[in-house]
Amino acid sequence: EYKFEAMTSELQKALTAYTKQGGSLMVTGSYLLTDMWTSPVATDADRRFATDVLHASFGGAMATRRGEVKGVSQTLFKSGFGVEFNTELNDKIYCVESPEVVRAAGKGAYTAMRYRASNQPSAIIVSGKYRTFVAGFPFETVIDAEERDAMMKGVHLASGEWILFRNSGDLFYNDLVIERVFSAYEDKGEAFIAGDIRYLKGDSYKDVRPN
Repeated sequence: EYKFEAMTSELQKALTAYTKQGGSLMVTGSYLLTDMWTSPVATDADRRFATDVLHASFGGAMATRRGEVKGVSQTLFKSGFGVEFNTELNDKIYCVESPEVVRAAGKGAYTAMRYRASNQPSAIIVSGKYRTFVAGFPFETVIDAEERDAMMKGVHLASGEWILFRNSGDLFYNDLVIERVFSAYEDKGEAFIAGDIRYLKGDSYKDVRPN
């Protein structure tokens, strides 16, 4: 008898109903997708739930021997952002023995984080009629509290009502731009918000205000 199924059929039904009402999900764990793909009780229905509801698919187990993860979505995480989850046995925090490769599945899903050592995708995110964030390691095993907070804030950014458009090479003027814009923002039904642009060329620059 398989006693430790991560996503039972009853839980899948409840989560499917929840997302149909617009509810968002954050699901993390090191055996989540393994169970639905390779366990003795895995079914096609399990895999359909993963790809159609969670928008994630299984890319393999034992993704890394080290617990280092980097953010690759600059709309969610600052450049250089990363976390480390626990991979050592101890009496304080769960040891992650088999982190999973998590691949994006379906329209709008994309890779949000990768394992540093293998560069395999470790987390995906999708924002549509509802939002999901799925990671192949347990969130609670991130060792540093500040890293956990920063990761949660990054995931929370994907739950907003705005989409940020930036081209390759574009940078914010400073790290406070988004905070300052929305701290002073009053919703008047705008479809777009545009800011001033500074073009840099060598030691010179040119400021442009969008029409």
